Amino acid sequence: MMCNENVQRETYIEWIEMMVGLSDLERKRLDNDDIRKVRFKYKMALQEKTDELDIVKRGRKSCLENFYLRTQA
Repeated sequence: MMCNENVQRETYIEWIEMMVGLSDLERKRLDNDDIRKVRFKYKMALQEKTDELDIVKRGRKSCLENFYLRTQA
């Protein structure tokens, strides 16, 4: 696994692009921003995706719950 110091700006930008998408203007801004701002934007995008997945997971029942519900019917 890579340490944060070894991750290049372009890699962070690509990850952000994959997670939340970027307009051309946003991408150009990130290319010119300080690496700390780029890392912060990455962390925010990661948190946004984590929150979305948590919401999806809360809406799903586990395999065990589904099995139990089917056997009760």
